[in-house]
Amino acid sequence: MLPRITPDERTLVAAADARLVDVLTSAQRILSRDLAERLGEEAVSVEQWRVLRTLANAAGTSMSELAEQVQIPAPSLTRLVDLLVDRAQVYRRQSARDGRRIDVHLSESGRELLPRLEAIAEAHERNVVRLLGGEAVAAMLDSLEQIAPPALPRDSPVHN
Repeated sequence: MLPRITPDERTLVAAADARLVDVLTSAQRILSRDLAERLGEEAVSVEQWRVLRTLANAAGTSMSELAEQVQIPAPSLTRLVDLLVDRAQVYRRQSARDGRRIDVHLSESGRELLPRLEAIAEAHERNVVRLLGGEAVAAMLDSLEQIAPPALPRDSPVHN
């Protein structure tokens, strides 16, 4: 939840005329569409890539934890994970922590695919940095992470 805004901030928000949400939504759709086209070369969607990279950082993740981390509704995530299981990129196993729970794990095939997907995503991000400039992108990320912290920590092996 966002903190309450002051009267001065309310004036600034009103002046923005709801452009912020519109511009962020438009930018997100454009960037996602471009990334989706690139990932499509490996027959992987943006959402599938996000699931694979999230699982790469865990020794097993419950569906509820995964849904929260990748911000995909549980029914949609179930279908997505079913597809990844069919492709042998992930597998399900009874949780070592709680025998009543099923965890999702990245398979060896998924682990081999992930570096290619990460290279595609990194090339996509380099294009954005070239377009906007490194300082602008860093400032934008710092600002946006005040609202939405990254799903993966910056020191995650996926980022290295």
